[in-house]
Amino acid sequence: MNNNDVLSPQIERYINEGNKDGSLNVEYPKQVSEIIVLLLGTWFIVALFQIRSKHFGINFMQPNMY
Repeated sequence: MNNNDVLSPQIERYINEGNKDGSLNVEYPKQVSEIIVLLLGTWFIVALFQIRSKHFGINFMQPNMY
């Protein structure tokens, strides 16, 4: 199991609850929940492995360089 398998259904439930009570208006709750997990995972990677912005572009464009 990965984060998407565990967290996405939980987040989707919260989104569906918000849609029902009117606090949210999300047309595609499943897809949005998956994007949230993806963004959170990306944020955590950056928080754990801080790099300078100069090197981010290099790592992004040429990931096998280091």
